[in-house]
Amino acid sequence: MEEICDKDVCMGCWACCNICSKNAISMIEDKFGFLHPQINHNLCIDCGACRTVCPNNTLPIFHIEMSTYAAVSKNDDIYKKSTSGGVATTLS
Repeated sequence: MEEICDKDVCMGCWACCNICSKNAISMIEDKFGFLHPQINHNLCIDCGACRTVCPNNTLPIFHIEMSTYAAVSKNDDIYKKSTSGGVATTLS
């Protein structure tokens, strides 16, 4: 295995290092102080676990569109005394 992910997009999250059952991956600091994985090819068995767990190599499984709602109380006294718009007080 040549590399887990492109060095430019590596976040240094240690996921690859933590998943490796053979301890074939170590995190090496570059000249800017960022950590990147380095594979010891003598220990690596090419199981692919590191590439599978890397967030840069996986796509999100679900993409759910979320709706967001906002509201404020029409009652000025409640609205001014509230830190969140006074909707809970108005509804209750």
